[in-house]
Amino acid sequence: MHWGILAAVSGMGLATRNITFKLASDKVDAAMGALILSISMALVTIGFVLFQRFASSGETASFYLTPKGFALAAVAGTGVAFANIFLALTYKADGPASLVAILGIVMMIRG
Repeated sequence: MHWGILAAVSGMGLATRNITFKLASDKVDAAMGALILSISMALVTIGFVLFQRFASSGETASFYLTPKGFALAAVAGTGVAFANIFLALTYKADGPASLVAILGIVMMIRG
């Protein structure tokens, strides 16, 4: 599948997260919202892993994983967890949904 399609679907997923998280900000505690988001992400990911593993005619797919790959994925997951927690807190403080991603990108670029 072309990377552009994958990127578009990823962008739609992030937009869905931002919009629905903003809508939920006054209906759930920030920490609980981040926890529910993380649990939902874990369940969908587990489903994807199982589908990927068993989708090809009952044969199991091999999962390539090195210790360095595991460590880097864990660091990335930690970063996403902090992003989701602070996103929830930003929305709880009535931060505009449109500026959250832009500010994050600017801060990363400027270092």
